[in-house]
Amino acid sequence: KGKCGHHFCSQCLQRAIAIHSTCPRCKGDLTAETSPAPENLVGQLEKLNIRCTHSSLGCGSIVPMKCLHEHVSSECEYREVGCVNRGCDFRCPQRDMDEHMEECVYRMVECEVCKGVVVFKDMGVHQAVKRCFELANKRRVVSSARRLSGELKEHRIELTHQRHLTEQAERR
Repeated sequence: KGKCGHHFCSQCLQRAIAIHSTCPRCKGDLTAETSPAPENLVGQLEKLNIRCTHSSLGCGSIVPMKCLHEHVSSECEYREVGCVNRGCDFRCPQRDMDEHMEECVYRMVECEVCKGVVVFKDMGVHQAVKRCFELANKRRVVSSARRLSGELKEHRIELTHQRHLTEQAERR
């Protein structure tokens, strides 16, 4: 508020003081002293509908001024957001982030060989490391050993049954 009683937002007031130190409306003297705007003025401003600041990017939302900050910072699909994957510094509008997440080289994926979880861009190095293949081979060996153990058990049961039948036949 200038000495003259005209009200301005703080940015406009600071700019007017820096440029010519006079009120843009009446050319009276300005000071950087601030006083609160009248409540009725604040209430009217809060009710004003205003276009989203991302309208140049495609957002067509028009929201009450009191809701603009919330819309721009957390609701607008055109607001710029950063990738959540560790190491990735990619930024884009929220609406395009799902597409990026599917292609991000820093996304976590499962190794088809050892079933471990690895950063996509490191998969080649991961699979080239001996440990990955050792784990995969160990799984195959354990699986094969279990299968063979089961077959051997069945074979033993069958041999025992055959021997029992043979012994009964010899006794008769």
